[in-house]
Amino acid sequence: PVVGWNNQNRFMAGVHLHNTTLPTRDWEFALTPMYSFSNGTLNGFARISYFKGPMEVKLYTRKFRRLPAFESFFDGMTEPVDYYRSGVEAIHTFNRRPNSPWQSDLTIELGHLIDEMSYLDTRTEFLENGMIIRAASIRNDMMQVLLPSVGYSATRKGVVVDHQFKARVRGAFSNTGQDAQYAEVIYQGDWRYNREGKELTWRVFGGITDGDRYFSRSQAAFPNFFQLTGLGTLGCTDVASDYLFFDRRLPEPFIGDNTFERSIEGRQIVNNQGGLRIPIFTDQWMATAVVEYDLPMGLPISVFAGGIIYEEYAGIVVWGPSIQGRILGDYSAGVTINLAKDVLEVHVPLINSMMYKGTYFDYDPLGLIMFEFNIDRLNPHKLIRSIDL
Repeated sequence: PVVGWNNQNRFMAGVHLHNTTLPTRDWEFALTPMYSFSNGTLNGFARISYFKGPMEVKLYTRKFRRLPAFESFFDGMTEPVDYYRSGVEAIHTFNRRPNSPWQSDLTIELGHLIDEMSYLDTRTEFLENGMIIRAASIRNDMMQVLLPSVGYSATRKGVVVDHQFKARVRGAFSNTGQDAQYAEVIYQGDWRYNREGKELTWRVFGGITDGDRYFSRSQAAFPNFFQLTGLGTLGCTDVASDYLFFDRRLPEPFIGDNTFERSIEGRQIVNNQGGLRIPIFTDQWMATAVVEYDLPMGLPISVFAGGIIYEEYAGIVVWGPSIQGRILGDYSAGVTINLAKDVLEVHVPLINSMMYKGTYFDYDPLGLIMFEFNIDRLNPHKLIRSIDL
């Protein structure tokens, strides 16, 4: 039996059927239907994988609820809608020898997203007496998106030092005519400096994205599918529905107008992209460098610091073209509480360059607290061993 919760589906219960514990198999399946008692919908996910030597091919699908893509980033004027994320993924693993310090993977994926989008349907009328009437309303349409991607990852494991290199190229092609492209390169490493597994880690990231921000029918603003963030991916910026989140509304408190609907659960992040725990967004390019050090003496705390350079967010402009901004730099430093390392971590930025700037991001360390919850890494046996008591 399994139970689940998110703010759009609410409480769910179901069953997890799989064959992953059977020996000598070259294929495996997992089926997890879950029923939402709040809205009476059937949700969940399914996967079937086939293994042949160094190759793995898998088909996957999942269905949950989310806010429509436009509303998830801007406001909360509509009810949650169902989304379907499916795809096929092929993974080829190189250097499979047990005594080799190297291992690398080439991943090719074709995803398919069915989602409901909201947009501003605007109308302008010119009356005989010279008066102008403008009317706007929120409309919903079904959106289908193809999400191809190619990624490569190489890891070299040493006695005390590990290195990893990742590169990925993605695209998004929708039936609305809104397309996007994305590319990233990551180098990261870690040095285990004592027998307890405490680490000094470093990470360098570079990413570039480009995409349409308008619907031709109404010139309504719409976030880029692959928006770059200094924090890492949030539920409200995961337009392509790559990840599972407790909530897809803006974090509470966070940015912008107080009328935006926000939530504590919206503070969940995926530690990718900038990875700097700083509320920077851009639809242009971004480069970051971050260092994190686990404190010794059995404390489940690490300190981090890093910097970021990026091209200023081009902006959401409904009535005209957006203008690309300046090249800016920022920095952030703080502490991370490792409740369960790599599974449940809380990030608390203490120093932030935005506190010295007159931007609409008010400096508020408590308001910028974010957390990671990586359910795909939730192994009970490893979890118990990773907790510092």
